[in-house]
Amino acid sequence: MRPSKFTARIVLPYTKEEVYEWHLRERTFFRFFPSWEKATFLESIDWPGKQTKFSCSLERGCFKAYYLFRCQYPNHQLILRTKLEKGPFRSFDVTTELRSEGKGVELLETVEYLLYLPWLLPEYRESRVRNRFKRFFDHKHSILHKDLDLLKRIGRQKRLRILVTGANGLVGSALVSFLKAMGHEVASLLRKKGKVHNKDELIFDPLSFQGDRSLLEGFDAMIHLSGESIQGRWSRKKKEKILRSREDVTRHIVKILTSLKEPPKVFLCASAVGFYGDCGDEVVTETHRKGEGFLADVCQAWESAASFLRTADVRVVHLRFGVVLSSKGGALRKMLSYFKLGLGAPLGKGDQYMSWIAIDDVLGAIYHALLTEELKGAVNVVSPSPVTNLEFSKVLTERLYKPLLPAISAPLLRLIFGEGADPLLLASIRATPKKLLDTGYVFRYPDLTSAFSHLVY
Repeated sequence: MRPSKFTARIVLPYTKEEVYEWHLRERTFFRFFPSWEKATFLESIDWPGKQTKFSCSLERGCFKAYYLFRCQYPNHQLILRTKLEKGPFRSFDVTTELRSEGKGVELLETVEYLLYLPWLLPEYRESRVRNRFKRFFDHKHSILHKDLDLLKRIGRQKRLRILVTGANGLVGSALVSFLKAMGHEVASLLRKKGKVHNKDELIFDPLSFQGDRSLLEGFDAMIHLSGESIQGRWSRKKKEKILRSREDVTRHIVKILTSLKEPPKVFLCASAVGFYGDCGDEVVTETHRKGEGFLADVCQAWESAASFLRTADVRVVHLRFGVVLSSKGGALRKMLSYFKLGLGAPLGKGDQYMSWIAIDDVLGAIYHALLTEELKGAVNVVSPSPVTNLEFSKVLTERLYKPLLPAISAPLLRLIFGEGADPLLLASIRATPKKLLDTGYVFRYPDLTSAFSHLVY
């Protein structure tokens, strides 16, 4: 039986070499693989080995495969072979070709596949599979286009050595893949004990100063993202962990960095728009005063600890994150588990503002801050379009074609979530990314509709 064929095509305003090199960079596969596929990466051979073993869900079945990446130069032909262990296909091949198209390049991706039991509901199964392929390649091409556009706008940069803490978290894991796909050398600083399983993992506990301090020498930049999760019911012990994991760890890291012969030239440290407290409908920029409450106090202590690095002539940036939207984790993933069941509802009165940002704009903003010398101090890492909780809930239900239930009352939220309900769910923060916009950052997903179109499937 002849295999079925699916073709995805896009014309990009870049050269063959630029598109070709993007595909060859380390962890590019992790970068463009959609979050909704629920993939688990089982094993990866470092580039240029170009082989990744993964499993993912597909049409209610488990799809396990080897992704084999073979590149042919100078014809710029990429041949992606997938050897299936089990799944809904008898055969599966992807060929990616690059062809000159005017001043740009045509990217042509062809999938040839053969389903098991092709006589069983052929039209329904073919339609489902082809829709999945279309969604997959639309996502990949969007990532490719926007990544290359970012590189084009900032110009080609030298390969940087970057040290990241919190690399296993929602933002950190995505950031490591992004930075490597941008062509940089990235190492993860871990506090765990035992053997490392990855050459890019460094073991060092800043609290106990245990580890080889020389491993931290010579990095161009450090991005500090680690900290106890603020999710969950707040007890006295939980609040102490939240504060200590930020203030104490940051203070100790700063002490170590200032003692190095070659400290990083730039230190990007996570913070949050919780610094501003509850601001009602007032528009908040980076110059706004500190607010009231536990989260505001934590952010102030966190930023103060990082600020000591300025004495070592290090450029310090405080990344004040809003609500990070990603279907892989965080607030959006928790919301989706309810909204997809038709149980979505606004919180409290619903008139409180949410300062949100899509995960890919978080990565882009961090990269922009990393390379923009004039950016110092606090930077609001939020979209330019903050919305009320009610509007957020409406747009999400419309995207999912689900109803919106009546609002959940504030007293009930306080009963369920305790002290954390007000700062996490009911506080209104209408923050804007003034510094990012003033220094030329272009948002990939500036509004909720475009963000959900990219993130929610």
